[in-house]
Amino acid sequence: MRIALLALLIPLAPSFAFADIHPYAGVNLGIGGIEGMDIEYNDLNYSQESGKFSWGVNSGFLLDSNISDKFQYGAEISYTSYATNKNEIEGISFDYDGYNIALMGVARYQLFESWSVMSKLGLAHTVQEVGIKVHRRNESRTVSESEILPKIGIELAYNATENLDILFGIDHIFGDEIKTFKRGSDLNEQGLLKNSSDVASVSTMYLGLKYNF
Repeated sequence: MRIALLALLIPLAPSFAFADIHPYAGVNLGIGGIEGMDIEYNDLNYSQESGKFSWGVNSGFLLDSNISDKFQYGAEISYTSYATNKNEIEGISFDYDGYNIALMGVARYQLFESWSVMSKLGLAHTVQEVGIKVHRRNESRTVSESEILPKIGIELAYNATENLDILFGIDHIFGDEIKTFKRGSDLNEQGLLKNSSDVASVSTMYLGLKYNF
C-alpha cells in the first residue's frame, strides 16, 4: 500500500503548491458483499443470502483544476466492511465476511448548481474470511485470505449546505470467480479449502454524508 500511495501522490505533488486544497470526510451505509455467482448445480439443493448490511468511512482531498472551474481532482483513502453473505449447497454452508482498505484517485465534476458527480479508481487491500460448515458432520473451518485488487466507484452528490453533501454511490472490486459454485468442482474438504482461498469480487451500494472542510 505504501508503494501504491507514492504512485498515486507523486503525479499530484506539483499541484499542491499552485492549487487550493479542499479536504473532506464521509460516512456511508448501504448493502454489499461478494458478487453473486452463476450457480451450475441445477440438480442440488442450493440457497443464497446476499446483499447484507455494509458500512464505510473515507477521507480525502480535492484540488482545483486549470481545465475548468467545474472540475476537481485528488485522492481518497477509505475503509469498507460488509456483513455475512451466506451460500449453502447440499448441507455445506459458506459464510463470507470481509472488508477492504482502498486508496483511490478521484475526479469530481459539478453538473449543476447543487449536483455533482465523482468517479474513483484505485487499489483495495481486500480481506475475505470464509466460514465453511459441513452440517451433517457438524464440522467447521475458517479460511482467511487477502489480496490487493483494483477498485472503481462513482458517487452522485447533492450539496445540502455549504459544507454537507448527501450522496448515493456504488463501487466494485474486481476479484476472483468462486470455483466452488461451478459444475465439476470438488465438494470435498480439500477442494473446498482450495476454492475458498480465492478472494471474490465485491460490490457495494450506499447512501452517505460527506463533510467538506
